[in-house]
Amino acid sequence: MEVSAEFEMDATATQSDKVSSSFEITKETVGGAKEDKDKEFSFTVTLEKDGQPYTGDYTIDGEAGTDKDGSFEVSLKGGESVIIGSLDEGTEYTVTENKIEGWQAEQESISGVTQADKVTEGKAEPATSADFVNIKIPELSYTMDKNRLTLAKLKPGTTDQYGLEKGDTVEYAITIKNTGDCELTMDVTDKFTDADKFTDLKVTKVEGATRNSDLTDKVGVNITVKVGETATITFSAVVATDIEILSNAATDDGKGYENIAEASNVKGIYKQGNDKTIVYSPDPKDGETQYPDNPDGTNPLDPQEDRATTPVYKADEEQPPVDPEEPTDPEPSDPENPSESGNSDVPQTGDKSNPALYFALMGAGMIGLIASLFLNRKQKKYAKHRR
Repeated sequence: MEVSAEFEMDATATQSDKVSSSFEITKETVGGAKEDKDKEFSFTVTLEKDGQPYTGDYTIDGEAGTDKDGSFEVSLKGGESVIIGSLDEGTEYTVTENKIEGWQAEQESISGVTQADKVTEGKAEPATSADFVNIKIPELSYTMDKNRLTLAKLKPGTTDQYGLEKGDTVEYAITIKNTGDCELTMDVTDKFTDADKFTDLKVTKVEGATRNSDLTDKVGVNITVKVGETATITFSAVVATDIEILSNAATDDGKGYENIAEASNVKGIYKQGNDKTIVYSPDPKDGETQYPDNPDGTNPLDPQEDRATTPVYKADEEQPPVDPEEPTDPEPSDPENPSESGNSDVPQTGDKSNPALYFALMGAGMIGLIASLFLNRKQKKYAKHRR
């Protein structure tokens, strides 16, 4: 079949109207150990034209692509790139990075539309690109521990009962250890379960950390703890009660009034070079980055609590000392009035003598008196009869 010259001209014109376009995918990694340099990251590329999957020809770094359903995969290491070329101008593309544990992608998905390739010195270059940056997620973790520093006193008159007295000052130490890979900031607070039983709760010392600020809504401080460092925050309070809760040891054995220390608002500070800082949080706010949860749904930066207890004892009331030289039976002040005499046999108001003994003696005296009168009368009668 012979082809007309007119058709040949039209075919040539149509072929010349096709404009080649392409786009580039790049990968950059930040952080990580030496072995992480060979880590491969995979991407899913989706192509569309006029709202339909792109089924035309395309190339991957010059090699013809084989998947013609509008979707395929590519893989890159840190520092590598790939050009998806030989596309029709105006092809829509979406590149989605497949998640990989331990790495944080600044952008999980990037979309764009291809433009005509730029030609520089006879070489065509993509006009658009999808640039991905992955940051090796630092390990963030910390431990918290609280102890009462002030030993309880042995209660007088006991051998195994301990406590502190009303008015005593008691100290507590909250210890925070940064066991992760970058700095941590956090609020450290303390409070009593029975707040009315203790007064003047305050922070007296911060060691092994930077004291950024004192808190206003709670008793505590905001601190920064460097990698591998252990911070100690000392709190003190004054015992304001003498309602007894005793302990069996001078140290904290879990008995007594409870107070609770808490580390909260915990954030990881990752410095990316000299010009960028990433703030990780379990509950990110503006400008912060979500730190990944553990498989069980908890987060390494979640708040932590620890408790201490303080026993209290009530001091016995002291009795006034007795003067050994003070007479116990003072001389009567009025010899004419035996009721005022210390030797009076008559019970007085407030007399501490034995009433039963007093009435027994009185009864014996009355019997003796009656017997005496009876004998005396009998003797008189007998003498009268003899006469």
